[in-house]
Amino acid sequence: AVPILPPCRPAAALLRRRWLLQIPRGARGFAYEDTLAFRLYGPKPTALVIHPVLASHGSSWGKPWPQILWDAEEALGLARANRWDILPGPNGTPQGGWDREALALAEEQEMARREAIPRGPEGWHLDRGEEESDDEFDVHEAAWKNGVVKRQWAETCVIKVRQINNNTFFGKGKVEELALYVADNPCDFVFVNTTLTPSQSRNLEIVFNNAVAAADARQRREEGRAVPKGKGLPSVEVMDRNRLVLEIFALRAKSPQAKVQVGLARLEYLKTRLTVGTKARLRETLKLLQDHVGPYKEVTGFKNDVDVQHHYETKPFETERVLIRIAEARLKRFLENERRSRKIHRDNRAGVPTVGIVGYTNAGKTSLMNRLTDADLKERDLLFQTLDTTMRRLRLPSGGHVVIADSIGFIQHLPHNLFAAFQTTLEEIVKCDVLLHVRDIAHPQRTLQKDVVLKTLRSAGMSEDKLASSRSEERRV
Repeated sequence: AVPILPPCRPAAALLRRRWLLQIPRGARGFAYEDTLAFRLYGPKPTALVIHPVLASHGSSWGKPWPQILWDAEEALGLARANRWDILPGPNGTPQGGWDREALALAEEQEMARREAIPRGPEGWHLDRGEEESDDEFDVHEAAWKNGVVKRQWAETCVIKVRQINNNTFFGKGKVEELALYVADNPCDFVFVNTTLTPSQSRNLEIVFNNAVAAADARQRREEGRAVPKGKGLPSVEVMDRNRLVLEIFALRAKSPQAKVQVGLARLEYLKTRLTVGTKARLRETLKLLQDHVGPYKEVTGFKNDVDVQHHYETKPFETERVLIRIAEARLKRFLENERRSRKIHRDNRAGVPTVGIVGYTNAGKTSLMNRLTDADLKERDLLFQTLDTTMRRLRLPSGGHVVIADSIGFIQHLPHNLFAAFQTTLEEIVKCDVLLHVRDIAHPQRTLQKDVVLKTLRSAGMSEDKLASSRSEERRV
């Protein structure tokens, strides 16, 4: 059986939904449209991942090629963690073409995993609970676990940038090339794995939206259909690395403390990144207010939200600034109370040794926690699966007890506002008596991951003496 591979310029109708590899089996393969998640949340957002690499000395790559591919794979992992359906990158096909055997093997593994799931009567969906709900958002998890498929997919996302353009980040020719690709392959999001300025993001969005609108209008005229105007036009949103990490944290946050920390980070982001006076900035402020403070009309006395921005104001954007101050004060007060509460808990545990598990994200910290304490925490091959600090008691062979703490994983280029917001969580790890550093020794970038973890711990306030005397490494293969 030969799978149907995505061509250099895949059909927009196919990739708008999914990149399902078809293998003749006498029966229709599993699709995302068959899941309960599709009925509840609708189709998955589609995303195009772009990993720009700044060239050095004119034409040569600025980094070794294996490290470039690993950075691109990490970008794909971030897109997966945000529950996006990822399209092939702007390069279309990897060097040497797609590996048909690896794709066919990944498809067979995925189908076997799906067939092993218990099924109910025709038309019914089996609710497997909160612990399994994420599986429905990625029906090709076996493909992403295949190293060959993931590496080839990452190759399609790498783009060389010879010089950064202040207006669009990419040069004029590359922007035109990307716009044509987005027009041929419409998507909801374009993820650029770097830090973009607000003007760069806005300009790229204008170019991509104009390209998609022009291609859609041309196709409609050829088919004799009416061309929509105004709100009916397609929309493409550009996200940089900082914005996507914030979105992932907001998606994964479960406990009240994690939600507040993410809310404070998002507030700091919109204060510095979103343009003053825009509806997007005010809408984000109102959402934070609704989530962490209370209903809008109870806080402000108004019944509407965006429409009151310029009404009854003695100063421009006065309402917006007041709302931001209200949300910021409430979030910081909650975190301060949580910090004092955690200090009291640490004082009550005085005399009981604490062991903190640290490591790069997706290195296997939660798996080790479950193996040691039977904690039954959720494990998955996904970035930032754990955001909250979880503590369990472990009985030692000597008869004593220790407290094991599993916390958030670290990653390179962590946004500064996220680091500042999660200072309370990091403080819990810094105060541990012993640190157990979990490393994936089989990972090609294991040394870089180790340096990132140690650098983050130093930034969190851990001294060099404690790092040298209180850290032990657990190497996972």
